[in-house]
Amino acid sequence: MGNQVNHSSPYPAGHIKYAFEMYVSHDKIISCKIPHPKVKKLVFEKLDPADEFDPQWLLTIHLSKIYSIEEVQEIGNAIKEDVVDMLSFTLNTKVGEMKVVGYEYHHQKSV
Repeated sequence: MGNQVNHSSPYPAGHIKYAFEMYVSHDKIISCKIPHPKVKKLVFEKLDPADEFDPQWLLTIHLSKIYSIEEVQEIGNAIKEDVVDMLSFTLNTKVGEMKVVGYEYHHQKSV
């Protein structure tokens, strides 16, 4: 038998990263959770924390047990608008359009 990959087995984790603009002066990483069965946590961080006027932010959505990169993208796209609404409401500010800047899923290591 050759080395075959079982594509029906889940990968232990993955993430998708979005860039967006938000005019909030905050230099610390913000981590939170949402009620989604595959989302472990959301992490917000400024691109340049030293510049309080820089509006560039990153959102990383950390996922568990995913089956493909397409699933990572689907979950990210499904929840990003709710995340924008939550941020806008909580921080009383406008949040710019979120654009995907990276994503991956993590393979299990062979024993």
